[in-house]
Amino acid sequence: MIPRSQEKELLDIETPPIDELRHSMHNIDTTNRLFLNNWLIKRFVKQLTAREHEIRILDIGTGIADIPKFLVRKLNSPNRKVTATGIDINPSVVALARENIKNSPGITVLEIADIANERPSQLCH
Repeated sequence: MIPRSQEKELLDIETPPIDELRHSMHNIDTTNRLFLNNWLIKRFVKQLTAREHEIRILDIGTGIADIPKFLVRKLNSPNRKVTATGIDINPSVVALARENIKNSPGITVLEIADIANERPSQLCH
């Protein structure tokens, strides 16, 4: 086994270079899109679509909110309201996530610091 590097990773840096961060998040988004089509996700989505009325999703460590964006788009229907809240500890990542979801109704992204100001019932709309 190769030992893990002790160097800080991009997301460990308090204010990472935004272009490098954007590129890294794009790579993660691409990877997630490829794997969101796997059988486990399809099975999960099928179980959720059996529900009626309302689905609320909480994504911890949301990154650029690509998974909540995918799920809200996939699960919303005239009979079902789907909302998602993503939280992340890195303010730079949260800024990119908010940019990524600006045309995606039903999704909110909070910084981890924001959670202290929210009641638990507000976290998932």
